[in-house]
Amino acid sequence: MVRRPGSTPLVRISYHTPPVAHADYLPLVVADAVLSGGKAMFAFEGSQARSARLYRALVETELASSASSSYHASLDPYLFTVGATVREGVDPQRVERAVLDEIDKLRQELVSTDELAVAIRQTQAQFAYSAETVTSQALTLGFLEIVDHYERMNTVLAELAQVTREDVLRVAQTYLVTEESVVGVFIPTGDGGEEADGDADSDEAALLPCAIETSRFLTGALGPDTVTRHVLSNGIVALVHENHASPTVSIAGDLLPGAIHEPAERLGLASLTASMLRRGSVRYSHQEINKLLDGVSASISFNSGRDDSGFDGRSLAGDVDLLLDLLAEMIVQPAFAEVELQRLRGQVLTQIGELNMDTEYRAERAFEAALYGDTHPYGRTEVGTRETVSAITCDDLAAFHARYHPSTLVLTVVGDVETSRTLKRIEALLGDWHSEGPAPVWQVPSVTLPTQPIECREQVPGKSQGDLVLGVLGMPRYAEGYFPAAVANTILGRLGLMGRLGDVVRDQQGLAYYVASELDPGRGQDPWIVYAGVNLANLDRAVRSIQGELARMREELVTPDELRDCQTYLVGSLPLHLESNHGVARFLLNVEQYRLGLDYMMRYPELVRSVTREQVRDVMQRFWPADRYVIAIAGTFRP
Repeated sequence: MVRRPGSTPLVRISYHTPPVAHADYLPLVVADAVLSGGKAMFAFEGSQARSARLYRALVETELASSASSSYHASLDPYLFTVGATVREGVDPQRVERAVLDEIDKLRQELVSTDELAVAIRQTQAQFAYSAETVTSQALTLGFLEIVDHYERMNTVLAELAQVTREDVLRVAQTYLVTEESVVGVFIPTGDGGEEADGDADSDEAALLPCAIETSRFLTGALGPDTVTRHVLSNGIVALVHENHASPTVSIAGDLLPGAIHEPAERLGLASLTASMLRRGSVRYSHQEINKLLDGVSASISFNSGRDDSGFDGRSLAGDVDLLLDLLAEMIVQPAFAEVELQRLRGQVLTQIGELNMDTEYRAERAFEAALYGDTHPYGRTEVGTRETVSAITCDDLAAFHARYHPSTLVLTVVGDVETSRTLKRIEALLGDWHSEGPAPVWQVPSVTLPTQPIECREQVPGKSQGDLVLGVLGMPRYAEGYFPAAVANTILGRLGLMGRLGDVVRDQQGLAYYVASELDPGRGQDPWIVYAGVNLANLDRAVRSIQGELARMREELVTPDELRDCQTYLVGSLPLHLESNHGVARFLLNVEQYRLGLDYMMRYPELVRSVTREQVRDVMQRFWPADRYVIAIAGTFRP
């Protein structure tokens, strides 16, 4: 039992289990999948399945805001862990008992034939997803050689398909027993307040081919000749890129409205609306959607940011029709059931409590409020407050959803698909979607930097480390100075181990646990920041050191070697971000959203290499003027 300042109780139960080379490893992998969904085994990937036992027993019953299990491959005996984040107002002992009840069921009776088939298929599919990229394949091979032997990558799927119901029962009875377990419970001793920022709910075993051969290098063929752009009659823009190197498909999309379009008295409305799209449609209940997606190890998630709302999805190639069917159903005909809103609301309120005790979130939230002001859309919390989230009704959700407009939707599909067939499917599913009102317009007030430094301090009890955010106003993604700024930001706080900031502030002076810079521009004036985790006893020295590096970037030219290394890194690393279908889908979304052109991938190297040392200095002088910044610090400040 651990008691300290916090807002949300946690329960974790771990059991001693054997290493990956043991014969019982794969039956335990299947047991883990039955409890919370299939994982990628050696890549540590995979989402929690909402039709799995733990989600149904703890989240749907409103005992917990989240529940999970994990069993990682290891060279030596390690742990099988089950846990949950306790929902507000629920006794942690009830959650502990509910978790143990699910373990007891696994020990006492055979899993059903359907459960076994779904668990194995999910695990096989996650393995295929993790093998999309050559980077993941290399990591998996290296990891396997450490914990067992690399040749097992070619046999593990066949071994997995041989696991039986009796195997799962046997390993549960052998390992998931009280004598081999430790229970950990975190009990918060206080609440940190109300406001925070974040996203909520960011919520037959046919043998799949092992994608061991090197994947086709996606970026080499990414351009106008391989990407098809199609505009539907209602304004939807669809982009399709075929990649037949992996039997998987990824989809991504963005549309208006976003959080900037919600009223101040309903903060969190955009986020709740997006999350509720996943929780039931006119045709399917939340549970039915979970079963359909989990049954083929596919996924769809929705989110809302400041500027817009969005979604991501993934499936095996043979299930892409189901993926698109469900996506269209959720977007066009969500149910907004009262019972699902109450369940989601409880999860959001729990998360607000958690984030309110997170020094990184508190510092970031205070920074944005000070930089933009409480009335500016960028200065407000996206997840909402306890008061605003508690006041949102199903009618509010339906009214906000009615503002979703097809003419603002960009949809990308990347993977093992046939372009013309995919576009016909999208036309059939979304071509008749129309909204009654006018399309939302992206518009936010312009902002100027403060004329003198602004400092904010957020008291968060019980923290041994503090977090700081120091920053200025950035630029839209399509601004003329973007590439000099991207190079400057990389040299300042990204290149190598956190750039110049990491070298000087962290490594040489030992004033920060981590320190880096971030420039992630969107439609508007998103911030350009330096963030760090520090011992507050060293706060003043750390801030002076950070400011010293900013001044050096403003006053001196970066060295020729720094510029060359940075340009080589930016050009060389982009293809690694585009190894996966998901990476390409999101890349194409940005290309369309910011009007970069389908030939952007071809022009990108020259755009980076054309940046000069003088441009790097000039952009720092323009955006980081001395003594015009905002700094926010969150942690436990001593009197």
